[in-house]
Amino acid sequence: MHIKLYTVTEVAEFFRIAEPIVEQMVREGGLGAYTIGNEYRFSDAHITEYLTAHEVGEIHQPITVMDGMNTQKQERTTMANKPGIAAGWSEDLRFFLNKQEIIIKMRDASNGGRPAAEAIATDLVTQFGNDIKQDYLKKLIGRLIKPVMEEQGYRHYKRGVRCRPNPVFSVASSYQHI
Repeated sequence: MHIKLYTVTEVAEFFRIAEPIVEQMVREGGLGAYTIGNEYRFSDAHITEYLTAHEVGEIHQPITVMDGMNTQKQERTTMANKPGIAAGWSEDLRFFLNKQEIIIKMRDASNGGRPAAEAIATDLVTQFGNDIKQDYLKKLIGRLIKPVMEEQGYRHYKRGVRCRPNPVFSVASSYQHI
């Protein structure tokens, strides 16, 4: 069993907050963590669960089938009142990011000094629709790209790299082949 665990520093960078705030969130029970020795470690599930509990925007308009006809069920929902939706996105995105054609696009972009996410923005919209443009999903995509690229022999090089025009990302991380 292989589980990627993140440090307090990595989680603080991901949320763009100070490390003591991450530790406070754990102590207050808002953010799950493992304790290893006297340090906290976080899994993707801990981060996803936190995002699930704190999202406040519209996320889906589910399709329902009534009398053989597709109808769009209008539903305003938040991540806070729909637990597990972020986890569902995580699984779908992980599967998508591990497709060979997507990996090739991310590697090609990285080899050209461009952010990996930039290369797949149009594919993301095609696959998932405009919901993919939500901030929490863009952050999740960034977190999920990193292990895919590491498995391909790349290391995180720089975050916040300005992207070329695309339908999803304005900035993203770049990777370097090692």
